[in-house]
Amino acid sequence: MRSLSAVITLLLVLAAPVAAHPCYRIVVDRAGHVFLMDVPGRKIIRIAPDGTWQDWLEFEKIGIDNDPHALALDADGRLHVAETYGLRIWVVTEKGKAELHPLVETLKPDRGVVQDLLFAPDGRMHLLFREQLKRTGNGARARYRLVRLEGDGRFTELLD
Repeated sequence: MRSLSAVITLLLVLAAPVAAHPCYRIVVDRAGHVFLMDVPGRKIIRIAPDGTWQDWLEFEKIGIDNDPHALALDADGRLHVAETYGLRIWVVTEKGKAELHPLVETLKPDRGVVQDLLFAPDGRMHLLFREQLKRTGNGARARYRLVRLEGDGRFTELLD
């Protein structure tokens, strides 16, 4: 019931007639906290189960500087933020501090930009990369790659 309350609060906050930046990526932890990524505002907003919300994490203060767009929670409840262009993944603690993911060096720029990040039920991280291809008369074309990060730091291509 706490999660439902947080979702209703989230909908009310998003529907409020205020001048605000659009929010991308929404995740909810086990305690019912809702995390919203405000990309233009360069921060993560946290909404508590009681409906109070705060600018919880400002990217510049912790070194995230390459347009993060992906946000996910792992099985242990740790929040992960993936930079779109920097190809770095940050692990955020409860207190709002961030550290680079230990396997971050395995990411390569030739995969494209990080479009999304998620954790499977088995705990393994999955990343969706988008590579912009040549523009055509019908608009831009892109190629997507879905990869799974294995425990030894190597990637397994699932979709190319």
